[in-house]
Amino acid sequence: MNQWLMNGVSGLERFSNASSVARWISIAAFASVAWAGAAISGSAWAESLNYNLVNLSVQAERDVPNDLMRVTLKASHQGDSPADVAESINQTMSWALGKAKSVTSVKSETQHYQTHPVYEKTKIRAWRGSQHLQLESKHFSELSELTRELQSKLAVSSMQFVPTRETRESVETGLINEAIAKFSQRAEQVQQQLKADDYDLVSMNVNTQGQRPTVAYRGAKMMAMDSAVESAPAVEAGTSVLTVNVNGQIQIK
Repeated sequence: MNQWLMNGVSGLERFSNASSVARWISIAAFASVAWAGAAISGSAWAESLNYNLVNLSVQAERDVPNDLMRVTLKASHQGDSPADVAESINQTMSWALGKAKSVTSVKSETQHYQTHPVYEKTKIRAWRGSQHLQLESKHFSELSELTRELQSKLAVSSMQFVPTRETRESVETGLINEAIAKFSQRAEQVQQQLKADDYDLVSMNVNTQGQRPTVAYRGAKMMAMDSAVESAPAVEAGTSVLTVNVNGQIQIK
């Protein structure tokens, strides 16, 4: 009796295992068919994009008024120790920041503090340090006057005129529309010249960039060589060229 039960159990296990194997075979077969179908479909789609492809590139540009003035000044000092250098630069910067904060239309920010040794042959002779102060304002006359005052202790490193973010974004919207319209016109021109019935857009990239002119300016110490009287720098903001590039690919049908 026990032997008969054991044989029965063994038979059920073999039947169960055989059923499982059959199910796995069915699943694997279905997956293989599905994968093959997807591969064929994907291959057919890829092949459909391998002919009558045309790459196009257009751009739209506009002069944008530079309505933001940016001035960078530098405080520097050479002393016997890093501590001496740091103390002198900190005093100069504190004085400059106090002046800058008194002009509410000017935004100020300190940048790039550094110190390094000055060598005489292989021996450290002194320490030299510097720190930058960046000033920004839409009010050119007020920033120019502040720059004149700060030149008594700091040197002007650079002066730039750029469009504000609001000005840039307001112009970019129109330029993007203009550039895309030019792309569509170019695509239709290609289609007509090739005597095609229609075209499909395959891909498109839209990029913006601006050319920002930099005004070189000499620092206070160099100005002092020319004249004992410091004056506010003469400024002319000018314009920047904002460009939108659109490039992409079409398929002629």
